[in-house]
Amino acid sequence: DKPVVGDWDGDGMDEVGLHRESTGFFYWRNTLDTGVADGSIFFGDPNDRFVAGDWGIVDDRDTPAVFRPSAERFFFRHTLTQGNADRELIFGDAPWLPVAGFFGDLTASCDASYPTVCIPPPPPDLSCADIPHRDFTVLQPDPHGFDGNKDGVGCET
Repeated sequence: DKPVVGDWDGDGMDEVGLHRESTGFFYWRNTLDTGVADGSIFFGDPNDRFVAGDWGIVDDRDTPAVFRPSAERFFFRHTLTQGNADRELIFGDAPWLPVAGFFGDLTASCDASYPTVCIPPPPPDLSCADIPHRDFTVLQPDPHGFDGNKDGVGCET
């Protein structure tokens, strides 16, 4: 079990949480006192490395992310609810440890035509063979041409 901190309820104060690496469960408290968890969700796979931050939806509430060393990518959840990752980012190397902080607007390097994955705008021009993503949402103008049949899905399998 690994301790984590974050402002889970948006009150401006960090509270405690616990990430159980062996199962992927995350538990948190909304107050700094003893007691059972105020909430829990399953997020990630066993052995993912947990980090909390105000991801995606900047609302002063911290939510989970995990770094998966085997895939060298981060998976972000925008709410404290059960579900799949809202966003993923290929970044890092297997021995890295994730940290959270405000590093500027990282989404500025992601093209808005691909809202569910982070793909940089051209140049260079990319093809489906250049990226690991499949069956992702594509909005026009689709500068890389990932959605050849214009059905809103890129790099279809």
